[in-house]
Amino acid sequence: MRVLLATTANNGHFGPMLPIAGACLRAGHDVLVAAPQSFAGTVERAGHRHWPCPDVDPDERAALHAKFLAAEPEKRNETMVTLGAELAARSIMPGMLAALDEWRPDVILREIGELGSAIAAELRGVPHVQMLIGLDKFVDFTLPPGRAGARGVPRIARAPGRPGR
Repeated sequence: MRVLLATTANNGHFGPMLPIAGACLRAGHDVLVAAPQSFAGTVERAGHRHWPCPDVDPDERAALHAKFLAAEPEKRNETMVTLGAELAARSIMPGMLAALDEWRPDVILREIGELGSAIAAELRGVPHVQMLIGLDKFVDFTLPPGRAGARGVPRIARAPGRPGR
């Protein structure tokens, strides 16, 4: 079975996925990690193959951080999740779609902070599973602003030969 791990460029998000990736490899499955290009070294040092996806544009990242800092302290997490979900998903989407179309995984294991693979999986009809990397309470916190942010991701046409759901 081909297992695509999808992660952001963040050690705290990728690290918890490593035991599962290792178990998949020991069971004879083929594992590939799709992550931003800037994270290639970390993925490869962990002993995995890397599928490069675009990084967030540095100017857009700087604007996101400025909005985060300008937000009222009690609204900063919501601001980061909402804006980050849209920005990161939009940035990583071309690489995720290419990984699905070219490598054709059987399943995607994604961490909660990486939304682009979930959207790509739905567009391509690939089963996907979300891995929680923190406390369960964060799921309820991140879903509403994440959905709001995802509305900013443009609809992408389905690939020929691989129907969506």
